[in-house]
Amino acid sequence: MGKRRKAFELNGPRLLSLWQSLHRIPGGKLIFSRLLGHFIPYTGALGAVVERLDAGEVELSLRERRGIRNHLSSVHAAALMNFLELSTGLAVVSSTSASQRAILLHFELSYEKKARGRLRAIGRCTQKEGKDWMAEGQILDERDAVVSRAVATWRVSD
Repeated sequence: MGKRRKAFELNGPRLLSLWQSLHRIPGGKLIFSRLLGHFIPYTGALGAVVERLDAGEVELSLRERRGIRNHLSSVHAAALMNFLELSTGLAVVSSTSASQRAILLHFELSYEKKARGRLRAIGRCTQKEGKDWMAEGQILDERDAVVSRAVATWRVSD
C-alpha cells in the first residue's frame, strides 16, 4: 500500500488567522467556507457558509435547496445534524491551541420543528476543561424560531 499523506490540520490559531485574512474582503466568507469544505469534504458538501467566527463561537448560514431536502419538502434531519456538528466543531476547534486536535466523542440532538428557508446555526464552546470539551448549538429559521438543538462532547488532545 502507498504512503498516506499527513492531513492538513486546522487548529485554533490557523483557523482564526485564515478567517481574519479573508472574511472582510468581498466574497471572503464564501472563500473561507469553500476552503473549509476542501479540508473537510463531507461537511463541505453541505454548502454552509461561515458568517462569523470568534474563539469559541461561530455563526453559520445554510440555504435550503433540493439536495438537502427530504420527502416532506423540508431540510433533511441528517443535514441539520451535519450543520450542528459543524457549528459545535468550529466553536471547539477555534478555541484550541496550535498543538491540539479535536474529534467528536458524543452528540445529542433534538428536532423541534420542520426546517425551511434560510437557516442559521450558532455554536458555542461552553466548557474547555480537561480532555472533553462541551459545545452547544442551535439552528434558527428565518423567523428566529429554534429548529434544532445539540449538545456535543469533543475530545481535545495534544
